[in-house]
Amino acid sequence: MSLVFSYCLLVIARKGITNDSKDPSVDTFRSTTLPILKHFGVPSEGLDLKIECRGAPPHGGGEVFLSVPTVRSSLTAVTWIDEGMVKRIRGVTFSTRVSAQFGNTIIHAARGIFNRLLPDVHIFTDHKAGAQAGKSPGYGISLVAETTTGCFISADSAVSYARGDEEGEIEDEEKKELMPPVDVGEQIASILLGEIEQGGVVDSTHQGLLFILCALCPQDLAVGLGYIKGAQLVMFEEKLISWITNDSKDPSVDTFRSTTLPILKHFGVPSEGLDLKIECRGAPPHGGGEVFLSVPTVRSSLTGVTWIDEGMVKRSPGYGISLVAETTTGCFISADSAVSYARGDEEGEIEDEEKKELMPPVDVGEQIASILLGEIEQGGVVDSTHQGLLFILCALCPQDVSKVRVGKLSPYGIETLRNIRDFLGVKFVIKPDPSTGTVILKCVGCGLTNLSRKAS
Repeated sequence: MSLVFSYCLLVIARKGITNDSKDPSVDTFRSTTLPILKHFGVPSEGLDLKIECRGAPPHGGGEVFLSVPTVRSSLTAVTWIDEGMVKRIRGVTFSTRVSAQFGNTIIHAARGIFNRLLPDVHIFTDHKAGAQAGKSPGYGISLVAETTTGCFISADSAVSYARGDEEGEIEDEEKKELMPPVDVGEQIASILLGEIEQGGVVDSTHQGLLFILCALCPQDLAVGLGYIKGAQLVMFEEKLISWITNDSKDPSVDTFRSTTLPILKHFGVPSEGLDLKIECRGAPPHGGGEVFLSVPTVRSSLTGVTWIDEGMVKRSPGYGISLVAETTTGCFISADSAVSYARGDEEGEIEDEEKKELMPPVDVGEQIASILLGEIEQGGVVDSTHQGLLFILCALCPQDVSKVRVGKLSPYGIETLRNIRDFLGVKFVIKPDPSTGTVILKCVGCGLTNLSRKAS
């Protein structure tokens, strides 16, 4: 996306895999992605993708040339909520280092489904040989349905075979998906019809691009059908169906509610409306949990803090899945653990690491209590799990000094400091405190403000 904001027209050459079963193909990029960019004001002149050589897994060998013009000032906000009716279907099959008849068989199978619904169906063949066929054999198809309102709904598929000692380089999942050309044509036709049926101005593959383009538009309203008429948002589908709320690897939803939310309040996030409601719980391996998180907006920017006194522990609410120790100065130090047991044939779905950690309830209570005491002993205004969040909040504050104390820097905290330096340009002054064994960090915030709200 950054290419459209460059100084002049750019032409980029890329080499590698052009068609596989995991990512949208170069044909889909040319037939669907580029027209979506035009909807948001990217100039048509100079916007093109030329396929010089094709490349299938595992060794690729493809080469494409992408030319991207620049936008004059900014993208154009759109109101794009009418997907219209399908008026034509276009497509292209590819085949590399296999018989050209593979492409014809795919076309015949796909048209056998489409011709019963729509007369205007044209699918072309692109058979490559020699150097232009890349380094591995493969075949596939890319289809795009154009609607009466200028929407492009796409679907594609690709099949590749390893030769001899190359078989170990293709994953087991891909080996299972290898299928004859006639099945490829019928399957991809059904997938495209499913994308059309679910509605929306873009297909599920391009939802992320649509949202990014809307977000990069000027401070004006941009509307896409994914929001208005409920086309299925694939980015949230898995979390709503089988989301794990408590496991032994990540902080639980209880820790998020009891510790993470109070830390946000310290930096000026309003208390009213800041809440996490646990509707259903979900443990590994199948999850099934559901939570509702409400987050209010800050009026202008976060509030800089000087937060170096962790105080003394005044209460510990108990032990179990999640523990939090609250100090006399309003610090929240947390630790949590979770144990889950598989039933019957589900045992194979729990990793070996989790199997080793299964323990009786009394040991869970003793272990988590020891972990929490260790977090308290090492000092600091937050526990090691929340160091990264603390540093990010300090970096996002106004251009004023924030000063915080933490215990031993965790690997995640150190990595967060590096990312803050690289992405926000904020550098922390780190000073160890030998008397307490803690570390004091100071920084001047980047002054990020809430542009979507006007300060009163």
